[in-house]
Formats: sequence, C-alpha cells, structure tokens
Amino acid sequence: MTAPRHPRRRGGFTLLEVLVALALAAVVAASLAALLVRVGRTTADVGVRTDRAQRAGLAAALLRGEVERAGRGQEAPGLTLTLQDGAPRGDRVTVRYLAEAHRVAPAEVDATFFAATDSAGRPNLYRKPPDGVRQPWLLGVEGVHVVGAVSVDGRTRTRAALSDGMELRALDLRVALYDGEAVRLMAATRRAGPVAVDRPGGTP
Repeated sequence: MTAPRHPRRRGGFTLLEVLVALALAAVVAASLAALLVRVGRTTADVGVRTDRAQRAGLAAALLRGEVERAGRGQEAPGLTLTLQDGAPRGDRVTVRYLAEAHRVAPAEVDATFFAATDSAGRPNLYRKPPDGVRQPWLLGVEGVHVVGAVSVDGRTRTRAALSDGMELRALDLRVALYDGEAVRLMAATRRAGPVAVDRPGGTP
C-alpha cells in the first residue's frame, strides 16, 4: 500500500515569521539608538569637563605669570591691589614690569587685570593698559578675588589685613568661572617691592 503523499511546502517565510523578524529588528534598532545617545552624552560631558579644567588652568597660569613678573626692572610699587569689597566681579590687580623676552628693546608693561562682561553679556578676564581700551584675555571668567597673601616673614595675611606699603612673599587669588567653579592660585611677589593697596569703598 502506498503511503499518503503530503503536499510539499513552498519556499519563503510565513507572515508570522516576517512579523517576528520585524519585531526583533525594531528591538535591536531601539537598543542601538539608546546606546548611541548615551555614548554621545558621555562624550559631551567629558568635553565640557575638559574645557572647564583647561580654562581654569589657563586663567591661573595667565594671572600667576603676570603677578610673578610684577616689579621686574621697575621702581616700587610693581603691584597694586584695588580691593572692591562687595563688587560682584571682584578686585583689580595692576602689574608693572619691564618685559624683555622676544623684544628688540625692553618695554614697560603697565596693565590692570579684572573680570567684566562684554557687549553680549558674557563674562571675561580683561587686561587694560592705562588710558587704553580693555582687551579680552579669557572668556568665561566671572571674577578675580584677592583672598589674602603671605608676608615676607612667612605669616599668612587675610584680605582684611592687607595694607598699603606691605611687602609680600606671595599673593593668594581666587578666579571664579562662569559655571560656578573656581580656581585658587598662589603667585610669588618678591620682585614687586612694597605693594600698593587701594580700597575705593573706604572699608578697612
């Protein structure tokens, strides 16, 4: 007796198989999209943190270099501190020195460093020569604050204890950045001679 014949199956996929495959592909695509978004956010966060660190380091290096040159080749005072108590942008630091590097002849530098906003409302670190136009030095600096100093005898001096004619070993500064972070730096002032201290508000 001959076995009953079964109809041969046609090639291809059933509708159910196609639907299952499409559902799996959608799940995989959604997972990959979520992964790419997380990777993008992580990369952006790392970039922001790196930018902040670089900006903070650059602000500290710029100010430290200028303060440490104060008084070189000049009569005292090589350094003037304008302490503006209560001012939102902080204080002003004026340096005077003789610049010799990469110059045919030495040139006298007289510049004031301070924080202010530009015409677009963005905070900047500025450099301004006497009777000159302020020059933006570094974007994102919200304030420059004199915290205190170290006197020549090695004693720590608070901001309130700083007085006109005092000789300092180092100046303690805090630079505030737009994102709320701040960087502290100590800059040597041995060349500056007696420091001039100005308090426009008349506070002690």
